[in-house]
Amino acid sequence: MKRWILTLEGNDYKPLIYADTAEKARQYFSSENVTDIQPYTNMEYLKYIEEIKSKSELLAVQLRTDGTREWYKYVLPDGFARIRLYKDLDGEYYDIAEYQFMSNDSLIYPCTFTYSNPAEVHLLFFVAPLSCEVVSYRFYGQPKLAKPAELKGVKQSFSADYIPKKCSCPCFVKGDDLWIKHRDFFSASHRPSDPKDNGAPLIYRAKKYFNMDLSSKEKFIYADCWGDIVLRNEAWIVFRSFGQVIRRDRHQPIQSLIKAFLKTDVLIKFNINSLSNDWYRFFEDVIKKYNEFIKKGDG
Repeated sequence: MKRWILTLEGNDYKPLIYADTAEKARQYFSSENVTDIQPYTNMEYLKYIEEIKSKSELLAVQLRTDGTREWYKYVLPDGFARIRLYKDLDGEYYDIAEYQFMSNDSLIYPCTFTYSNPAEVHLLFFVAPLSCEVVSYRFYGQPKLAKPAELKGVKQSFSADYIPKKCSCPCFVKGDDLWIKHRDFFSASHRPSDPKDNGAPLIYRAKKYFNMDLSSKEKFIYADCWGDIVLRNEAWIVFRSFGQVIRRDRHQPIQSLIKAFLKTDVLIKFNINSLSNDWYRFFEDVIKKYNEFIKKGDG
């Protein structure tokens, strides 16, 4: 099947049409003034098709009266994609690709395909998969963390709540990557060195062990003996290709973020293989604030 590029009077858009002849291509725009028709010979899309095929699993080949349709499956950290490619009767691939994406956070399998082309499908699924890295971290009492060199000149984009009204974490958007300075990174609670102080009033423990006067914050008629003193750890976390995941997923990719986070070297080192509900709520807030930030056009 030949391909043609058409020039339309008063229109900067030049459509690409598959047709046996130039005249048949012109008929697609019979209501327009077609000022020029030329053969379109750019076959660059074939390199994207070859990479899609080389990285995917062939599921099925369907013979049709007008050619062949091929079905492929590609697995990503945040789900998997099913991709359809088309050939004409001469065995030449069309510059057409259709896809479905099944997210880790979706419970319903998509029943329709999105119409696209190999270059866009390659960019959406094959360029940069989601990954996570704990770049640096500190335990309570250790020197403060330096801002990563990669964020030089990058201003804070938004903040997300880890513990509402208690702990807010600055977030930085750089391209498709999302950086988070987490200010309560698997922190431990203070345990009094003197067993007699277990269950003692909070203001007493704060004064004795940290020389902090909290008496002005006492709001009850009786002493707060259940309050916790958290020895906050901190960490710089980066999710690579975070924006790419958001664009291709109709759902909030919370499970995908958690899955990538649990695979980081630091969490494996400390044998952390599950997360508390606080982390789930945190990632939900991160996604919400990220979408608001992008929607405003700031990213």
